Amino acid sequence: MSAVESSLREIGDLTDAEIFALTQNIKDEEASRNPLISPLEPLSTLKTEYEAGAQAFVRKIESLQQPPHSFAGIRRARGDGNCFYTSTAFAWISGMMNLTSENRKSVVESALLDLEKSLNSLKAVGFEPIVYEDFYEVLTDLIRNILYPVSTGTVLNPASLLQQFQNAETVNSIVIFLRLLISSYIRLHPDDFEPFLFNPDTGDMVDIKRFCEGWVEAVGREADHPQILALSRALKLPIHIAYLDRSGGDSGTGKVDLVEFDSVEGETSPILVTLLYRPGHYDILDKKAEEPAEFLVS
Repeated sequence: MSAVESSLREIGDLTDAEIFALTQNIKDEEASRNPLISPLEPLSTLKTEYEAGAQAFVRKIESLQQPPHSFAGIRRARGDGNCFYTSTAFAWISGMMNLTSENRKSVVESALLDLEKSLNSLKAVGFEPIVYEDFYEVLTDLIRNILYPVSTGTVLNPASLLQQFQNAETVNSIVIFLRLLISSYIRLHPDDFEPFLFNPDTGDMVDIKRFCEGWVEAVGREADHPQILALSRALKLPIHIAYLDRSGGDSGTGKVDLVEFDSVEGETSPILVTLLYRPGHYDILDKKAEEPAEFLVS
């Protein structure tokens, strides 16, 4: 018996649970080789990856590069199941940094005030302060650093923001806090969410408690429409998702489905987060094709 036949037979003897665990280990090992958030790169590099085969993807990327979208760059996130949360947090904080000085202060202070108020929501649904306080401080300290120097004597800049998002402890803290924030928002607004909560593995409807515990609070679980809508509303942050898939086929027009999750009716925000979704994964879309000339990472 050849080594290949032996390996196939060994895999065939595994249970579904063991195969899932093996697949997940391979996925985790692959993901760990990639940065949590990567430097900005031209969107054309993504198009090149698909030119040999998936023409539907190529046409949609070209559509994203053209008006009215006019995206020039992509910032990739690690595919670890937390990519929506990591991408949104990075794009949100970066968006605050990129505001004009006259707007930046008011937006940052408003964000910090809203986050402080959100602690009441976490308490209201039963989360103890010991569960979220440290994670909250990591996020708010980073946002506060946009305006105020830290021990290094400097305010947050594009290079130091990227460095912060290379730190697993920092990113994990932010991800966990955002997950708890989403969970509390969904639990406190049951009528807005309960009819749309499904087990993503089976398609069965689930109640709010099970959904939040199994697919929101659990680290490594991918986000879908309920989580995106809840975070958009909780942060008062418009989040748009451009879907890169095979809809329309290889001979289609290349029209991109852009789903807009706008925070609260009547509220406006100077920041808009736009993410690119490929099946099971989110990255950040940017109007710039590369980092600014003064961008330095030590």
